[in-house]
Amino acid sequence: MANVNVTAPTSSTSVQAGQNLSITWTASVDETMETITGFLLELYNGNSLDATILNTNNGNLRSYTYSVPSNKTPDTDYRIKVTMNYEELE
Repeated sequence: MANVNVTAPTSSTSVQAGQNLSITWTASVDETMETITGFLLELYNGNSLDATILNTNNGNLRSYTYSVPSNKTPDTDYRIKVTMNYEELE
């Protein structure tokens, strides 16, 4: 069973426009049945997609530093979504 969990930032993290934000996550699959092929990191403001942060084919990646654009509007409703891409083994 595939599972991904964002470990940072947490809901109490505050970051300003123009600063770097460290994003970390854990990911696991049943290695006898699946292999991780990459990740999609997205920034949401409320329920709306604000930006694609990263789309990578590196299945070993577990962290990324996001440079928050200097023109990003301040808000308290931003969240990071990490989606894992994986393939089932035959």
